[in-house]
Amino acid sequence: MNNSIKKILYFPITKIIIGIVVCFSLFVVIQNFVLKPFFYSIIQDKSIADPIIHCVSSIVLLVSYYYLFRLYDKRKITELSIKYLPKEMFGGLSSGF
Repeated sequence: MNNSIKKILYFPITKIIIGIVVCFSLFVVIQNFVLKPFFYSIIQDKSIADPIIHCVSSIVLLVSYYYLFRLYDKRKITELSIKYLPKEMFGGLSSGF
């Protein structure tokens, strides 16, 4: 691959834009065109179906992030590890609160 194309593809802002576009578009497509029609046909009450749809969509978002950056950066994805989950969750919740 050309060196200038590599520089552009692996520039941090480009990685952020690619991550947002790919993961969010996959999230929206799966949620609106797959999960909503499927769960609304099975479960008549939307107040029950919507939380299930959002949970499954969040899992799809995390899995797409994991595989995109595992292939794109060719690295181990440590930011989604369970090892530091309690510490990171407490920090995120406390700073958000």
